[in-house]
Amino acid sequence: MARTSASSKWQARALAAEAERDEIKDKYDVLLDRLMTGLADALIDGGYVPQKESTNDAS
Repeated sequence: MARTSASSKWQARALAAEAERDEIKDKYDVLLDRLMTGLADALIDGGYVPQKESTNDAS
C-alpha cells in the first residue's frame, strides 16, 4: 500500500506542477501580446513603420 500512496502523492504533485506551469504560460502569453502590441503602436506612432495610404478617394 505504501507504494501506491507514494505514487499517488507524486502524481498529485505532477498535476499541480502542470497546472502552475499552464497558469504561468498563460500570463506570459498575455504579457507578450501586450508588449508586441505596444511595440507595434510605438513604431507606427514614431514613424518607423510607414502606413498604407487610404485608397478611398472622395474626389
